[in-house]
Amino acid sequence: MRSRKSKILTRVLTLALIFGWILRESTQAQLPKPTSAPTPPVEAAKAAEPDPLGRGTARSTATGFLRAIQRENYERAGEYLDSRRKGVELQELAQKLGVVLDRKLSTRLNTLSDKPDGNLDDSYGPSRDLLGVIPSASGDAEIFLDRVQRGKGRPVWLFSSESLQEVRRLYDEVEPIW
Repeated sequence: MRSRKSKILTRVLTLALIFGWILRESTQAQLPKPTSAPTPPVEAAKAAEPDPLGRGTARSTATGFLRAIQRENYERAGEYLDSRRKGVELQELAQKLGVVLDRKLSTRLNTLSDKPDGNLDDSYGPSRDLLGVIPSASGDAEIFLDRVQRGKGRPVWLFSSESLQEVRRLYDEVEPIW
């Protein structure tokens, strides 16, 4: 009786192994084949490195910018802007944007996407998110964050160059605090 149970158990295990092997082979056959050459390890490691300023999502960019403004670190705040300005000019732009956002924008940061691809459900596309609209007597201004490729690393989110063009006009309309 024992040898009969042993033979049945052996057959069941053999069938299970064969079935598992067939299933594995058919699953691998259905996987898409790579279409491009594999990325060299050094380049892959660089691309996989997270952004040191945490600009991997629209929300983290806005948060990082506002933290830098709170600390009056305008040099750091400038690194969150998609601008060709450098040095003092970039720092002044960052400071003015900080004032404009503080005084004129009422939005919650948690409405911004916290995904690297951004909000895919809006009409702005996968590389642009709307922070908010700033009301202005001379015309409301939309403040966008864009996903921008800088160098060979991962793309980062920055305040859009288009939105930055509105900062001077919006800043000039800010009422002084008494």
